Amino acid sequence: MHATGGDPSFLRRFNSSAVLHALYEHGNGADSAGELGGLTVSQLAAAVNVSRPTAEEAAESLHAAGWIDVITPQPGARRSAGRPARRFRFRPTAGYVVGVDVEATSVSSAVADLGGTVLGRDRRPAPPLLPAEDRLELIGESVGAALREAGVESHDILGGVVGSTGVVGPDGRILRNNLPGWQGLHLADEVSRMLAAPVSAYNHVRLSALGERWRGAAQTADDVVHLHAGQRMGVGVVVDGKPLIGAHGAAGELGRAPATAWMHAYRTLLEHPLGVLTPAGSAGVGGDIGDAGPIFDAAMLGDDTARLAVEDFARELIDHVAPIVAAFDPAIVVIGGDLARAGEVTVDPVQRRLDASCPFPPEVRVSELGDDSITLGAIRSALDDVETRIFSDPYQVVSV
Repeated sequence: MHATGGDPSFLRRFNSSAVLHALYEHGNGADSAGELGGLTVSQLAAAVNVSRPTAEEAAESLHAAGWIDVITPQPGARRSAGRPARRFRFRPTAGYVVGVDVEATSVSSAVADLGGTVLGRDRRPAPPLLPAEDRLELIGESVGAALREAGVESHDILGGVVGSTGVVGPDGRILRNNLPGWQGLHLADEVSRMLAAPVSAYNHVRLSALGERWRGAAQTADDVVHLHAGQRMGVGVVVDGKPLIGAHGAAGELGRAPATAWMHAYRTLLEHPLGVLTPAGSAGVGGDIGDAGPIFDAAMLGDDTARLAVEDFARELIDHVAPIVAAFDPAIVVIGGDLARAGEVTVDPVQRRLDASCPFPPEVRVSELGDDSITLGAIRSALDDVETRIFSDPYQVVSV
């Protein structure tokens, strides 16, 4: 039967959704004065603009369904005379989300509750030439390990997001990638079947930008550009708090000329005595040509020759992406990837280049999350997806 605005069942569900949303936004902790967290029935009624009996009925239904908790004053807590009013708060453990990061040489997973608290993590190596079916199996193993650490059952997962290298289409299919069997794979569907829950998939640098905006170096900004810099280059953009995907999932992908210039800059960097060159003919997936990590680490520790080499590399790479940065007018640019290992050494040359090329220069910061930025961005994206599903359709919230 089609529900209408006058259907009592629809109205109960709608009110339940509104009450749940109010509690979700309010949070679930005690305030600075030591008062109990949550909201009373009267406060809920005022927040949702319904009668007190209606708010109480909705809260009772949500409590019975496991979405919210009833909290009572603790011994010694400050309270007014008379019987203390019951208070309700959102239950973060009413459900969980999963974030996955698929790299050429590793798979990482994280599990978080609906409050964004990460409860379990797993990271394991993956050979670059691993067949697609084996890499998918490794994802399942990693997610299972993270769930066990979190103490979470798979049937409590409400959604997930997976990040991958390459171009990932808006529908979650891998459009361009050089991992064996990965191109053309519908990654979102594959992981959704593992979790038995809705899953989205995005390029990992987009998620890394979102992770830095949520829990890392860019928490104060809604518009962010993340420069993933090292042998592999990428740009992730967050606009108004949301990752920019593009019509084909390729927003932020570099054209051939900038990518070639960056690779040349990386080869030049590897000429430093601390550079580790890959022997000819043994380059792995993606055409690994060497490892500049020891150079970045030495620069961080104050080695003058390493610092100068890193500064030259940073200047050259930013010269090629400054127009991209200027076009998005971000408040903050985050330096991530291997280059972030050099720390603040990279900030000055990048900041000076952007000061000279951007009408409104952004502030340059170094990633605070490192490799965790991708799984955290996936968690944040999964939470956004779950919030949209919960609060856009009251029929999904509680059975009345």
